[in-house]
Amino acid sequence: MLQKAEKASKGSSGFWSTLFSGGPDLDEAIQLYVAAGNKYKMLKSWSESNDCFARAAELSVKQGDFVGASNYYTECGSIMKRVDIYGSIPYYSKAVDLYNRNGRFGQSGKILRQIAQDLEENCQYRESCEYIKRPVSYTHLTLPTIYSV
Repeated sequence: MLQKAEKASKGSSGFWSTLFSGGPDLDEAIQLYVAAGNKYKMLKSWSESNDCFARAAELSVKQGDFVGASNYYTECGSIMKRVDIYGSIPYYSKAVDLYNRNGRFGQSGKILRQIAQDLEENCQYRESCEYIKRPVSYTHLTLPTIYSV
């Protein structure tokens, strides 16, 4: 399945093939990467699953589908959280950036709150507070008294 996805993302290499097929089929490649990622997730092969979803996100960005890419990066963060909380943060951060570009600040806030909760569960209180503060600038809300610094 991964080979099909890679082939679809690269497209045909010959002149005539490129002329008639129109280049790579990114939609098909994204669907194949997502399907492979879900299968790896069922097998609990977290690293492989994460790689598939990350590749789907990269192709979505290339295609201009930033909301889809955000969803795939969020999935990467959720997968990596099972392995390493700090490994999930870069993926979540990419999702937050893409959501912010599209004005979806509520989604960004939810992801940042999730990062803060995950860090808090690992007794990383100072870092947790930093992630709690970030959505406040997006939504212009006041901090809950429990997180006042």
